[in-house]
Amino acid sequence: MYGTRLVKRGVLIAAVAALFVFGANSAYSAETYIELSGRYWKASRADVVFRDADENKKEIIIKATGLKAHSVFSIWLLNPKNKESAGLGYGNFDFTSNGRGEGFYRTFLPVDELDKWEVMAVYLHPDGDARNLRDRKEALRGKLKKKVRRGMVRLW
Repeated sequence: MYGTRLVKRGVLIAAVAALFVFGANSAYSAETYIELSGRYWKASRADVVFRDADENKKEIIIKATGLKAHSVFSIWLLNPKNKESAGLGYGNFDFTSNGRGEGFYRTFLPVDELDKWEVMAVYLHPDGDARNLRDRKEALRGKLKKKVRRGMVRLW
């Protein structure tokens, strides 16, 4: 009987320790979310997840649906008031949708860089060249919330 109680106590201590360790870790890697809505195709949308990669960097994951199949898209950060823009990530900031019109993009960005922007937009490049900015068409758009840019806050 004493041995059983000792085992239960050990299991309880291990459970509390695990909860503390995993709870502290999840507080550090909290996620925030925004949704990008369709502009070019009303049925298109994207879920954007922001995760704390470390103290100074966010991991950004975009999962889009309802896009034009087998097409090239690029992701941009915008400040509409002063007409500033910058590509999100590295290279051409682009992805190609699959045959079902789904797209996926993942990158990392310093938090202080993310603080500078108000809007995220996804553009279609009808000619398939993400470097051609003249003929691009806005497919998706959403506002960046201050909670996304600063701190570790879970929205849902």
